[in-house]
Amino acid sequence: MDRFVKILRNQKCNILIAGIGSEFYGDDAVGIIIAEKLSKVLSTNERVKITVCGNSPDRIMGMINQEQPDELIFVDVVEFGGSPGDAAFFNSADFESRFPQISTHKISLSLIAQMIEYNGKTRVWLLGIQPATLKLNSLLSPEVNKTAETIIKLIRSELSSGEKNSSSDSVNNYAYT
Repeated sequence: MDRFVKILRNQKCNILIAGIGSEFYGDDAVGIIIAEKLSKVLSTNERVKITVCGNSPDRIMGMINQEQPDELIFVDVVEFGGSPGDAAFFNSADFESRFPQISTHKISLSLIAQMIEYNGKTRVWLLGIQPATLKLNSLLSPEVNKTAETIIKLIRSELSSGEKNSSSDSVNNYAYT
């Protein structure tokens, strides 16, 4: 996660954060929830853009051309063998080798990363969170909910200019049924 914090702290780069997932499958909603919350609390930050891609991360292609970010960070649940709620940060080569062409999305993230990085400007990353449940119509698990809150606070503190977190920052308000 050191690479993640280093990217957030780099004042010279523009960042696009894209939440991926489905609000119908428990912890799979975490990328969407994080992106929605960040878009509200970081709406005035000029060097970071937030978008929700849902289960179609390929939607990001038009935004890449428009925004021309230095860093693209996908946020999604990932089965990487950790404990529920664990988070890991992967570069495109990491997730291409560890999760080749396996995807619940229409196009795999590794293929999207290859297409985006081909321009030579944008580096692609994956902030993956180990799910506890992907059951249909379930809420976020407590472990993933806690991780989401931690990630939101970390991103907000690194990208905000001294704003304090309010009690309304709880991710619990964003759990889907």
